[in-house]
Amino acid sequence: MFFMIEVEVIVIGSGVSALKTLQIARECGRRVLAVDSTYSDGGYIQVIDTLYRIPKAPIFIDLDDMYFFENLGVEVECFDNEVVVLKEGNYVAKTLGYEDIDVQRNWFSEWVNKKRLCYSENIFEDLKKVLGFEQGKPIHISSGIRKIDVEKKIVALTSGEFIKYKKLVYTWPLPLLPKLLYPTQVTNIVNESIDSLKLNNIPAYILTLLLQKENRKDRVKMYIHSTKASRMHTAIELNIESKKVLYIITSYSKKYPLLPGISEKLLSEIKRFRIASPKNIVKEFGLNIAYTLINRIDKQRIDEVIKKLANYDIHLFGRLGQWREQTIKEILQNKELKQTIC
Repeated sequence: MFFMIEVEVIVIGSGVSALKTLQIARECGRRVLAVDSTYSDGGYIQVIDTLYRIPKAPIFIDLDDMYFFENLGVEVECFDNEVVVLKEGNYVAKTLGYEDIDVQRNWFSEWVNKKRLCYSENIFEDLKKVLGFEQGKPIHISSGIRKIDVEKKIVALTSGEFIKYKKLVYTWPLPLLPKLLYPTQVTNIVNESIDSLKLNNIPAYILTLLLQKENRKDRVKMYIHSTKASRMHTAIELNIESKKVLYIITSYSKKYPLLPGISEKLLSEIKRFRIASPKNIVKEFGLNIAYTLINRIDKQRIDEVIKKLANYDIHLFGRLGQWREQTIKEILQNKELKQTIC
């Protein structure tokens, strides 16, 4: 005995790209459902502490995009960016884990070179509100995916449900897609196409600390260390409103692997550099952030992959689904997806 859910559109993911897809599908009157393996929604701007509203990764908004979000009804604040260089060296190489990889955008070096940074501490919930979704309730059902049968157009979930669909919008990382597909013949075809793209990425480990708030003006302060004498390459301090948050970031790769006990190592470094004292730590979170930086790929080849997948009614969308660096604004302004869904 199994339980079958029938929809017109199924969305794989629960971040900004999934939110945009759900909005379009609802506007077009399509029966739609999103699925993700995480309980909380938000993707890279997912909140890891609902009481203090701490995003799991520091995501900044371009100053030029501030008015776009304010017009939507999303509160954005901009702050002077103070940069402290702890050690001179090849900062970019360290952010890349010393891998020879041509990334589409190096967010860390971009932030370091900006005089002002804009930030919205509750951006995903604000977007849910302005786009007509219930706040405090995930936009997806929480489950892993066992298989996507592209011939029968059925998604089998690890939770036991089966979802029959007409169109599938995929927002998860593109390298993971072939492992989900069935039958084997389709898996091999898609895997060969995606392998030809030569996808590569640099992950990061982020130790996030909630610290005792200081009585000083709101600000963003960045500390950078550019040699192998430290595992940390960037620490980002947000001393904003009612809280003070510190993100301590290390990139890693095969050439520069993540050390065992990395949290303790990073805590030791911020103490040594006098960035923060362990006695002032209120809460601590350690998270791997996969696909932090992604490599450049041939546009013609990715377009061919997109067309091939569309033949199976699988449509790629979002930063990692399309393997194309996009800001939150660019995802929200996408017009091509509407033609696909509607």
